Amino acid sequence: MADTMLYVNEQTNDDLWSGDVDPDWIRSFGNDEHRVVAVADGTRAIIAGHPAQPGTFERALASIGRPDLAEDPCLATPAGRQEHFSVIVDAIRAFAAGVPDVDALEAAFGSNGLAVGAIRSVADLANSEWAAERGAIVEIDDRAGVTFRIPNAPWRFSDAADVGVRGAVKYRGEDNADVLRELLGATDDEIAHWKVNGVLSQHLPPERIVSDTIRSD
Repeated sequence: MADTMLYVNEQTNDDLWSGDVDPDWIRSFGNDEHRVVAVADGTRAIIAGHPAQPGTFERALASIGRPDLAEDPCLATPAGRQEHFSVIVDAIRAFAAGVPDVDALEAAFGSNGLAVGAIRSVADLANSEWAAERGAIVEIDDRAGVTFRIPNAPWRFSDAADVGVRGAVKYRGEDNADVLRELLGATDDEIAHWKVNGVLSQHLPPERIVSDTIRSD
């Protein structure tokens, strides 16, 4: 898990950087510096890019119709913009509050090359057209009378049609006995002894526990 989080975290390269940093360039920035805004209908959205960054700053001001902010001496440099960051953020949020919906916000910033995305809950995303088209969520049967939805595997390969969640749900330790018999030649008595002494761990639905116990006996 730690390996995965390191690998997918785009901030890792910056955290590992120990060289000089140009004060007039923002090398990297975290999620807390992406601006979250609310539009008039209450939907929250995020605007990509650091608004103090050269290039992004000018695009953001053009998007909100505030080119006059570029004339403020306090905002003349990236360092000054970071020091007075709230001035830029307040202007962006004030503009967003007067925009009717996320589509209109996206149109305003998109026309200047800045991406906008609505902030959604996991449930909202799972029920979206994108999720349906992508097959991002699949429904599985837990073999105990309940079905539930889980994320599908994200991999897509042109020559592999059968990629994703498949097969029966396995409970913890369900195949312990079969595996131990096949690989170690363990007897039923040995397996039962390991269960009693906590060597083997299982978490099975009630009917499966009964059948497994009968088989072991």
